[in-house]
Amino acid sequence: MDRSWYAVTETCLAFTVFRDDVSPSFLALFTTLLFLKAFHWLAEERVDFVSTTLNFWKSCQRMMILKGNELFLDGEEPSDFANFPSQINM
Repeated sequence: MDRSWYAVTETCLAFTVFRDDVSPSFLALFTTLLFLKAFHWLAEERVDFVSTTLNFWKSCQRMMILKGNELFLDGEEPSDFANFPSQINM
């Protein structure tokens, strides 16, 4: 709630600068900006929550699984595939 108050205050200050340019399209863009800011705040809170509540070993396990998948799926060097025909050549 505190961040939204600052956002509204900053917006009112910005409106004073652009008061001659206020139009329906400007208001629509402003509404979209506030909507995106709200989702950004929600995502930031979610990341903070997950980072503070996760167990250290569980996060290590997840990272090792992701790294293992990366090595398994992307472990081949691009030069290994140079001899195979591409879809363009087929």
